[in-house]
Amino acid sequence: MRLWPRSDGAIAALLSAAAALLYEITGIGRPTSFDYYGRLADALLHGRWWLVTAPSQLIELVPCGADRYCVAYPPMPAILAIPFVVVFDASTAQTLASGIAGGLSAGPTYLAMRALDVPKRIALVVTIFGVAGTTLWFTASTGDAWFFAHAVAVLFASLAVLGALRGWPAWSIGALIGAAALARLPIALALPALALVARERRGGSLVACLGGALIGVIPFVVLELAYNEMRWGAPSEAGYTYLTVDNPAAPYGLFDLRYLPDHLFAILARPPELGDAPFLIRPSRWGMSLLLLSPAYVLLVPAARELRARPVIMGLFLAGALALLPDLFHGGVGARQLGYRFSLDAQPFWLPLVAVGATEAARPRLFGALVLWSVLANAYGTIAIATVGYA
Repeated sequence: MRLWPRSDGAIAALLSAAAALLYEITGIGRPTSFDYYGRLADALLHGRWWLVTAPSQLIELVPCGADRYCVAYPPMPAILAIPFVVVFDASTAQTLASGIAGGLSAGPTYLAMRALDVPKRIALVVTIFGVAGTTLWFTASTGDAWFFAHAVAVLFASLAVLGALRGWPAWSIGALIGAAALARLPIALALPALALVARERRGGSLVACLGGALIGVIPFVVLELAYNEMRWGAPSEAGYTYLTVDNPAAPYGLFDLRYLPDHLFAILARPPELGDAPFLIRPSRWGMSLLLLSPAYVLLVPAARELRARPVIMGLFLAGALALLPDLFHGGVGARQLGYRFSLDAQPFWLPLVAVGATEAARPRLFGALVLWSVLANAYGTIAIATVGYA
């Protein structure tokens, strides 16, 4: 009896189910206290885009009228949480929805690598790296508002990458990027580069492909502008500027070049901290170097040799870089996290490049060791934070 399916579709479905199960088991019994989206989902069910109360722990709610408090973030995670709040309380619903959204991204991630002709075994191992060897595990299973947004964005961006590599209609790729951007706005910047990938797969002109992608994203732009108008009375105000007022993490405003060194330190060099037994080494709440937590990302280096020769590889690299760019100049590197959570904005575009790098490097033992370290490090960090918290 065959225990492991052979078809890529069946493997992708199994990976998504396993990842979602892992995230739900990790988060079981730990509903989030930062249930902005769960409460907003309940409000939407009752015909409101605002909350009528402002619990003390939800310090980023913004007054938006008499006895009205608005969530400052885009609404897609709340929309996806609506079916869950029908059954569960807001905190539990948000955590459940976050784990499922993050887990479902495993399937399209695997299929995207196979669309690049990555060998099945490498695609499988890199998908495991993405699921359990990156901060997606901690982020999706924790389900705090900011983390839920990342999980949703990873899901839709992964589908967009798959669509671009398989030559789906350009409008569908734009729609998927639009859905991802309604969870994490920086993802929108990846659209031109992903249109380049789609053009290489579909043929035709880049202008036509980009135009089709823009048509697909328009409904989501309209939704965001209308949502902004309802909340703040200004379509161009996304809400984030309200969060920088008297915020010590953003002394120079929402974006500034002076924030870049902090982000580079968090990405490349921030070490763990010392704690008490049984976890003497614990992740810093302000992040931890990706080279320590997810070193399999170094396989992006051999993939870089293909940038000039393969426009598809160049497009995926640029898509991830453009999505990550605003984060590097954003006030604050994130808190109460494992690793560098903003890396998730680039992860859907760069995981296929990790697989390409593993194929190009042709050093299976090193590849396996890097992925194993990544999985063990993320398991240790996730368990340590859930058990005793940060140092």
